[in-house]
Amino acid sequence: MAAFPTIAKPSPGKFGQQIHKAQTRIPFESGVVQSAAKHTSSRYTFTLGWDALLLSSWVLVVSHFDKNQGSTFSYTHPTTSVSYTVRYQGDALPQANYLNATYVQVDGLVLEGTATAIPSSSPSGSPSSSPSASPSGA
Repeated sequence: MAAFPTIAKPSPGKFGQQIHKAQTRIPFESGVVQSAAKHTSSRYTFTLGWDALLLSSWVLVVSHFDKNQGSTFSYTHPTTSVSYTVRYQGDALPQANYLNATYVQVDGLVLEGTATAIPSSSPSGSPSSSPSASPSGA
């Protein structure tokens, strides 16, 4: 599986992560609402931006987009180092604003996908080494 290019981390304040897990809600005449998860896993959306990204790094991103648009690839969270299987959201990269011959400013590069490895914590706060149980057939 391809991996997102190894480039500078997003600028401070230019990295966002949103987690979405749809649910089905059924309202009853009595005012009670019953709900259940619509999907078995959450969707993650990452928004990346750089105040000053090397032009050579932007060229790597553009090349990666050209080769991998429509396919999934791995992306490593810049803070937690958790790996996610993602794809580019949408049909275009965001506009790159050229600051000079060496740097570009980029806002709004969006990747979407699912977690491939989510670390779990034990009650003491240290990472757990035991795998989480999953129902058979899941």
